[in-house]
Amino acid sequence: MRFLTDENVAPSTVALLRRLGHDVLDLKEAGSRGISDEEVFQVCRLQVRILFTLDRHFLSRSRFPASECGGIIVSVVRPNTPKRVEPLLESFLRSEDAIVVQRALVTLSRDGWRVVH
Repeated sequence: MRFLTDENVAPSTVALLRRLGHDVLDLKEAGSRGISDEEVFQVCRLQVRILFTLDRHFLSRSRFPASECGGIIVSVVRPNTPKRVEPLLESFLRSEDAIVVQRALVTLSRDGWRVVH
């Protein structure tokens, strides 16, 4: 899968996605820190990438429709630390549910995940 990782995503999470074989564009590595949420979404839209973020603003389906990009995965785990997020993200990506992430909104929480089309 093709991911874009938001600036709030830990480098270890970016490394995990790459170890799992995904194509990852990390905003920090690209020198794009501080761009607006709309600009982040536009990159996902133009490059058809799945956004992985810790930013709850991306849960707004009217503002950021996942159907217009590769999809959106938002971690709402609290605290949102790599130790808590990474096992859940890996478990989701290895599950059958990951097949439907394309153009869907996925919410990761401490209890698992929810996929909304």
